[in-house]
Amino acid sequence: MEHLGKWPKARVPIGPKRTNMPIIWQTEQPKETQVAVWELSEELYILEELFPSNIIDLSRPEEFAHPQNHRQWLATRILLGMLLNDYHKVELYKTDFGKLMISNLNNIYISVSHTQTHAAVSVSNYNTGIDIETKLEKIDRIKHKFLNEQEKTWAATNPEDALMIWCSKECLYKLYEQKELDFIKHITIQKNDATFVGHIHKELYQKHFNLQHRHTHDYMLVWAIETII
Repeated sequence: MEHLGKWPKARVPIGPKRTNMPIIWQTEQPKETQVAVWELSEELYILEELFPSNIIDLSRPEEFAHPQNHRQWLATRILLGMLLNDYHKVELYKTDFGKLMISNLNNIYISVSHTQTHAAVSVSNYNTGIDIETKLEKIDRIKHKFLNEQEKTWAATNPEDALMIWCSKECLYKLYEQKELDFIKHITIQKNDATFVGHIHKELYQKHFNLQHRHTHDYMLVWAIETII
């Protein structure tokens, strides 16, 4: 298995200006999975200047509906370039189902997510999915669309758990390459003390995923890694 390269040393914001690598949080140099978050406040032209030379994205839209969409797209690709900076060329494409993949590197999987204010990516030697969300007040209004009975029981004791489950199911939806997943029928999030496991159970597709999460005042971040239980 081809292991991921060494992490670039991230620099945090200093004063009112940013340095040239504005990662605000990242995992601590794991061998198989890397995750990074960027607080997105740069102007569009700054992001264009930061675009990494090693990223070739065949899925780039011909045009963006809004400048904010362009900024979010740039931010996730810049993060990928940082985490994969050991590779001279990283060629991205999307499958017919919209899953972002690397065509020229074996056994490296990626996932991207963004909000209006943050971008996040995961890079792993295993199939991975990531989702970042701000504290959505509307989550209480849509819980009936994604919580099964078991999840309703343990999520009821902590309001943040519902948002964590939503992010987790979004991650697993990204992992699953064929769409058409029912969040209640086909995806289950299991809580074991302080750890979480995600299950996709649809017909012959029966897989389990480790779930990791980071919860701050500004966002909820969850990433999923395929595993064997």
